[in-house]
Amino acid sequence: MKPFLVLAGGFGTRLRSLVSDVPKPLAPVAGKPFIVHLIRHWVAQGVNDFIFLLHYEAEKIEGMLDELSCHGDFSGVKFRVVIEVFNFSCRESTKHSAIWFFEIF
Repeated sequence: MKPFLVLAGGFGTRLRSLVSDVPKPLAPVAGKPFIVHLIRHWVAQGVNDFIFLLHYEAEKIEGMLDELSCHGDFSGVKFRVVIEVFNFSCRESTKHSAIWFFEIF
């Protein structure tokens, strides 16, 4: 299976009033970061190679992914991170990452 591209670099401005201390992918839902629920779902669907495009508070999300990679539930799952220097729109982010993305194939 080809890598699964996850856009997770936005500022989360619409959620800022509810969750101001963490980036949107790390917003707690049922005791776990929101992104963990999504990753579990995607892994259950057979995805085992992820590329995360990050910008806002990227180090926090990258740290969480590092922790997950050590967790038994995610053995054999590959997490890669691309940290974007500029805050791109979704369209520009995908376009920008495509240059890097296709270099790995």
